[in-house]
Amino acid sequence: LDNAKSAVTGGVEFEARVGFSESTSNVLKNLTAFGNLAVIYSRVDQSNFKVTQTSVDSTIYKTPLQGQSPYVLNLGLTYATSKDLTFTLAANTYGRRIALVGTNEAYFVYEDPRIVIDGSVTKVFNKKWTTKLTWGDILAQDLIFYYDLNKDGGYNEGKDEIFEKYRRGSTISVSVGYNFSK
Repeated sequence: LDNAKSAVTGGVEFEARVGFSESTSNVLKNLTAFGNLAVIYSRVDQSNFKVTQTSVDSTIYKTPLQGQSPYVLNLGLTYATSKDLTFTLAANTYGRRIALVGTNEAYFVYEDPRIVIDGSVTKVFNKKWTTKLTWGDILAQDLIFYYDLNKDGGYNEGKDEIFEKYRRGSTISVSVGYNFSK
């Protein structure tokens, strides 16, 4: 197997956290909103590979890096009470990415973006013990991997062919921790 001729990748990330502790509202005083956005550019030059098609579009040789989304977005809210109790709700999504690279673009398998929402409740006891209840992937949306047959840049049921589709499901976990440093 040969490697691609070359690759270029770069990006920028923006992050923000806003606390409302100066608010006159008792509810807002304990609320923090946070988020980040990463925008990524990647291109792989695969012009050193032979393609099986007789008429080849030169853009086929310059594709995004396999597994690299053009963006990743995370947003969340945390509410902390005065009784060492914290509630967090976080959401994540990402742009379409190449899951599997084929011999030409018609055989590329793409992963359709989805939204993942997680929630957690954390309680601290005696400043040493922590218990945390987490509900991961609350929406439990399907993971869809597909061939973009109509080349419109997104998954369209009935127009694109599904390579694989499954649902991981939600997870619920409980953890207990002890802080030795306090």
